[in-house]
Amino acid sequence: MTYWIWLRRRSGEPTIHRDSLLPGVIPGRVMLMLSVGFADRMGLCAHCGMAGRCHVIGPAGEKYCTVLFHDAALPRWRLEDVA
Repeated sequence: MTYWIWLRRRSGEPTIHRDSLLPGVIPGRVMLMLSVGFADRMGLCAHCGMAGRCHVIGPAGEKYCTVLFHDAALPRWRLEDVA
C-alpha cells in the first residue's frame, strides 16, 4: 500500500512524503480501525493534539489517523515531523 503524508523538513518547510507498506503488514480489518472515521467515533480525535495537523492519505484518498497509523505501521518518520 502506498500512502502520502505532509512532513516538515529540518528547515521547517512542509513537503509531501510518499512511502509504502508491503501487502499484509497491516491486515485489512486493522486498516479499517485506523481510519479517521473510526477514531472520531471512538472519541479519540477530541483529545488528540494532532487533530489540526494532516492525516495519512491512502491510495484511494482514504484518511487514516496519523497516531494510530504510526503505531501500527512503525514508519521511519516521527510524529513530531508531521506538518
